[in-house]
Amino acid sequence: MIIKLIISLVIILGLILILFKLSNKKINDINDNKYINVIDKVQISKDSYILIVKIGKKGYIMSSSGGKTEKLEDLSEEEMVNIQKEKLKRFEETNIKYENTINLIKERALKLKKKICSGGKGNEK
Repeated sequence: MIIKLIISLVIILGLILILFKLSNKKINDINDNKYINVIDKVQISKDSYILIVKIGKKGYIMSSSGGKTEKLEDLSEEEMVNIQKEKLKRFEETNIKYENTINLIKERALKLKKKICSGGKGNEK
């Protein structure tokens, strides 16, 4: 009974990771087609943020706090391209980590399944 529960939990966690990965791709596809994009957002305090915003091909560093938004600096197209490349690189690295985690969960689930099916007998180390 407990073993079935553990297997079910592993499968559910694997499915959650897969759904997270797929939904994240869909959200990014939707956001890429917008004219105005928030490229990055960092919380500085409870209600204060620094944002990198892309409007058309132009980029801006902005601050937002207490309902007030200010433009701090303009960014060149080259800077925006570099920022987006770096963000894409981090996104791809995160995806690789998720894929590795999913593969590890699958391997462990298969090993556990084999162990259960063999009745816990064998030469497992």
